[in-house]
Amino acid sequence: MLPAYAATFPTVEAHSTHRRMPTAATVERWAAAVPAGFRFVPKAHVGITHRRDTDGLAGRVAAFYAALDPLAHRLGPVLYVLPHRRPDLDRLDALLGAVAGRPGAVLELAKAWRTGTVLERLGAAGVSLAVVDRDDDPGLDQPSPGPVAYFRLRRAAYAPAEVVRWADRLVVESARRPVYAFVMHDEEGDGPRYAQALMRGVDERMVTALLGREPQGAYEVVVRRPDGRPLVIRNAPFLDDGTPMPTRYWLVDDDLRRAVSGLEASGGVRAAEAAVDPGDLGRSHARYAAERDAAIPAGHLGPRPSGGVGGTKVGVKCLHAHLAWHLAGGDDPVGRWVEEHLR
Repeated sequence: MLPAYAATFPTVEAHSTHRRMPTAATVERWAAAVPAGFRFVPKAHVGITHRRDTDGLAGRVAAFYAALDPLAHRLGPVLYVLPHRRPDLDRLDALLGAVAGRPGAVLELAKAWRTGTVLERLGAAGVSLAVVDRDDDPGLDQPSPGPVAYFRLRRAAYAPAEVVRWADRLVVESARRPVYAFVMHDEEGDGPRYAQALMRGVDERMVTALLGREPQGAYEVVVRRPDGRPLVIRNAPFLDDGTPMPTRYWLVDDDLRRAVSGLEASGGVRAAEAAVDPGDLGRSHARYAAERDAAIPAGHLGPRPSGGVGGTKVGVKCLHAHLAWHLAGGDDPVGRWVEEHLR
C-alpha cells in the first residue's frame, strides 16, 4: 500500500509511531518503499506527549529520534500532539527543552494554548505551531508561526471553493518556508479526493508561476523537489487546441533551469553531443517518442507530434528536455551527462 500511496502523494503522517515505537526493520522497510523525495511525518510517541510526569522526557525524545534514524533524509517534521486542554507551561518548557536542536518539531495545541506567552516560547525554541481546521474551529485564517507551515484539515467535508482557498493559502506560505498539509482520513474515501484536489490546485498555481504563463495543455507533476514544489511536468501529446506537443517532459524548476541554461551557454550542447555515443542517443530519442506516442488516443487522425527529446530526431537540441526526462526516470544518456556536470 505504501508504494501506491507514495506514487500519488509526496508525504504522509505516520500515526502508528504514536502508539508503538517503530523497530529499525520497520523503518527501513518504509524508507525502501518510497522515492527519495518522499517525506515521513511521524506522530510523536504517546510516552512523550501523554505521560503524566516529565521525568526522563529528554531521553524518551532521543530514543524516538534514534528509532527514526533509518529514514535519513526521508524524515520530515515530527508532530507532537499535546492532549491537555489548558496551558501547562512547565510541561511545554520541558518538551521544548527536549526537542532543542532537532529541526522540524511541530506542536498541535488546544485553542486555549494560543496565547502570547506560549507563542513566544515556541518562537524562541524554533518550534512550529500546527493549524488544525475543524468545523467548530476554522483554521484557514489562523496564523501558522514557526519555520514550518503545518496544516491539518480535519473537517467532515470541503466544498470546491474551500479547497481553492486552501490551495491559495498553501501557495502563499510556500514562498517563504516548507509547507505540510494533511487531510483527515475517512471511511467514505473523501479524504484522498480532497487531498488530490488540493494538490492539483497548488500545482496549478505553482506551475503557472514558474512558467510565467498558464500551461496550454494538460499535464501532471511527475518529479518534485524535496519541499514538494514541482520540478518536472509531463505534458499530454496535444495542447488544448489540438496542436501537437512534441516535448513530453518539461523542466519547470527555476533554479535548475538557470543552471542548465548556464551549462548550455558554456557550450554544453556540443560537449554533451560529443560525449555520448550516437547510437545510444538515437535509441534514447526513439524511446522518448515511443512513450509519448503511446499516450495518443487510438484512432487519432490529425497531426501528431514528431521527433524525440526536445522535438529533434538526431543530435542534441535542448539540455533542459534531456534532463527533465532523465529526472522522470527516462533512460537518457544526455540527461545523465547533464546531471553529472551540474554537481
